[in-house]
Amino acid sequence: MIADKKTHDEIAVTLMGMFDAYAKRDLNGVLAFWAPDSDVLIIGTGADEKSVGLSQFTKSLIRDWSQSDSASITAKNIAVSAAGTIAWFAADVAFSSKIGVDKFDLLGRLTGVMEKRSGEWLLVQMHFSVPSSTQAQGQSWPQPA
Repeated sequence: MIADKKTHDEIAVTLMGMFDAYAKRDLNGVLAFWAPDSDVLIIGTGADEKSVGLSQFTKSLIRDWSQSDSASITAKNIAVSAAGTIAWFAADVAFSSKIGVDKFDLLGRLTGVMEKRSGEWLLVQMHFSVPSSTQAQGQSWPQPA
């Protein structure tokens, strides 16, 4: 069910807080938005970008930051649904990075799940995907190579 305004705003603030910590390369700040559970799940766009648990996620964050001079995340069109202490969201996001003099934008879709614990929303699952570049708009399947 669609979340009420208060829940929607709390989820959006949580996401923006994590994105801000990511841009600052604040490892502890990013991890503070995540549940300390061994089964939290983070899936990115790379074939090897699947982290189960905060230890693997930490390695992924450090890799991100070591391979760029700066990186940030912005979101729009945040949709939130909720049932009790569980909320799930979807958003259009842009990862922007700078590597040397080159700038890159990776536009995609972010989905995730949060759980409210002790009055705070914590991430427990997140998945980032990029639309297929071989699938034309209005088509259900990519074009064969």
